[in-house]
Amino acid sequence: MATAALRHFKNILVANHYKPSTVGAYLHELANSGVNLLDKRAVHRVVCSRIFDDFHGQKFRAFLAYDRFLRNMRLPGGVSPKAGPAMTAKEFCLKQSTREGVMRAWWLLHQHPRGYSVGTAKTYLRNLNTYNKHKDGERARAAFKDYTPGGVYITDVDVLRHAKNLGM
Repeated sequence: MATAALRHFKNILVANHYKPSTVGAYLHELANSGVNLLDKRAVHRVVCSRIFDDFHGQKFRAFLAYDRFLRNMRLPGGVSPKAGPAMTAKEFCLKQSTREGVMRAWWLLHQHPRGYSVGTAKTYLRNLNTYNKHKDGERARAAFKDYTPGGVYITDVDVLRHAKNLGM
């Protein structure tokens, strides 16, 4: 019976434009949790409690979405299809209002070993000082673990000019 509920939950996530990797991760967290997924109160208790082995907030977000699904509430998250072209890395750097913001954006986009996308860089810069059960701030701070302002080398002339014209 729980597998039928998880299949329906998966279809709802897909319909709400969740990324395939997120859908798979949520289903994995739920299936391996040991929680009775048909018991609304048990699921809600997980959402309201502190989850100690949830270092990246994945388990919390999976249970939050599933709890809302069980209660027929609007699901959080999901990326709706975008209209028009996506923002480029250069445009994102030029939108920053401080030199430190430009340098952090450039580093995440061009010098970080993972080479983050503009959307992820935007999220990490916004959540750098956030502390919540989603672990948004922890993921952002982890991405900047090896960041040093002196190690940023901006190669785009327009972005470099923009950074030099801004205050710290």
